[in-house]
Order: sequence, then structure tokens, then C-alpha cells
Amino acid sequence: MNLTQRALAFQIDILIFDRPFCSDSYDPPPIDLPDVQLQNHLWETYINGQISSWIDCDSEDEQLARLSENELLKELNYLAYMGLRSTVIRLKHADSPRLARILNEWLWTKNVNLCIWVMVPTSMDNLEHSTNDTRDCWAVWADFRKLCSNFSSQKLIAGLHLTPDMDEEFVDQKLISRWKAEPLATFCIDVDAFVAGDSPQTLRLPSAHANLLAELWMSDNGRLMVRGSDESLTLSTVQYQCAQVSNFLLNMISAIDIWAR
Repeated sequence: MNLTQRALAFQIDILIFDRPFCSDSYDPPPIDLPDVQLQNHLWETYINGQISSWIDCDSEDEQLARLSENELLKELNYLAYMGLRSTVIRLKHADSPRLARILNEWLWTKNVNLCIWVMVPTSMDNLEHSTNDTRDCWAVWADFRKLCSNFSSQKLIAGLHLTPDMDEEFVDQKLISRWKAEPLATFCIDVDAFVAGDSPQTLRLPSAHANLLAELWMSDNGRLMVRGSDESLTLSTVQYQCAQVSNFLLNMISAIDIWAR
């Protein structure tokens, strides 16, 4: 166990976070501004795109797969038109050749400053795969990256979607180290991954998830997102509290890393 892990093992168990000073029913108002009122630098700095969740280019339903291919291209082109710097797309299958082909062709033929974050779950149960498939999540990403011709990490990077239950590869130190050689720059944590703290009104991140972040987080260029399992049903106060916990944890990881140097 390295210095960072030892410090986290001590600190994580005693973190306490109170709820924000508002009721559970509090819901902040939406930004009620037309798109055209946001200047280009605001789109580039504060807005991160996300490909529609229903899109599934490798679906067994051929009609859905073809529709998904067409709509994916439309959404990518619109994101580029809006001037966004990054967008998220989630892997749904252990094998995604059609998705890889579209992304590869689009990246090679478009001269745009858009980076695609490919989110890989930390459990194979979140990917459609055959029972004979013995690969783990890292191998799934490695195969997908190869299908995309190992495109420049400035345009195609990996992201880890931290699910409540993580596979053994994200607990084993040697297996985790494989990700350090990948263009990994973003993390997404499910709200369901957080557990109760010392009191029912506090939350904390389990040690396994915290240790994974400590091992792979790069403070200079890392990005972190907090996501509800069903965002329409997840209270904004809960999402805000989870974001507070995550932000405090990352600040602590960065501070420990600087001190260790």
C-alpha cells in the first residue's frame, strides 16, 4: 500500500458532509437563456456534450442500429457546430465495431476541436457480452481503441464509469496499473455508488472507489462527473452532495500527491 492509499484508508472513513442548507424538495431553476445568448467561449468552457442514451449503433435490431448511425453523425456534427470541446459516449457492448467505424471515420474526416470521451463501465455486467467472452473491461477498451486506429489521445480518450459494484480488475493493484498507460482523463461516478456515512444524513465514497481514483486521477487534466441512475428521479440536492464529497476527495488526493513529492 503506497502513501496515498494509506492516507486515504485513514481519511475516507471519517469524512462527514452535511446536507446543503436547503430542503430535499429544492430544485435550482434551469438556465433560461436561448442557446444563441451563450458566447462561444462559454460553450467551450462550461458545456460538455453527451450523445443521446438511446443511440445504439451495434444493436441486434438492424433498424435501430441504422437509425442510430445516422443520428450519431447528426449529433456529432451539431456538437462541432456549437463549438463544444468534448462530448461523452457510453459503451453498451463488449464489441462495438459499427460505433468504432463511425467515430474513426468522423475523426479522420472532420477538422474540429472536439474530443470524444468513451465511457467504459467498471463492471462487465454493464456491457452486453456473450457468456464465452472472458475479457475484462480494460481488454474491451483496448480492442475498441484498436478499432479506432489508436486515434490521437487529443481527440479520443477513455473514461471510467464507476458503478456501485466494480470488477476485480479495479481492485487488484497490478490490473489497475494497465489503465495508467491509457489516455484516461475522465471519471463518472454513479450516485448509487455512494454509501451512508456516520449518520443517515451524510454520504461518503467506498474505499475501493476512492482508492481507484487515487491511483488513476491526474489532477492536471482530469475531469469528474456525478451521475444519477435515473437523473429525472435523482434529487438535485443528492447530486450536489455527492459532487461535494467527490470534490473534497479529489482535493485531498491532489494535496497528498504534492506532499508526497
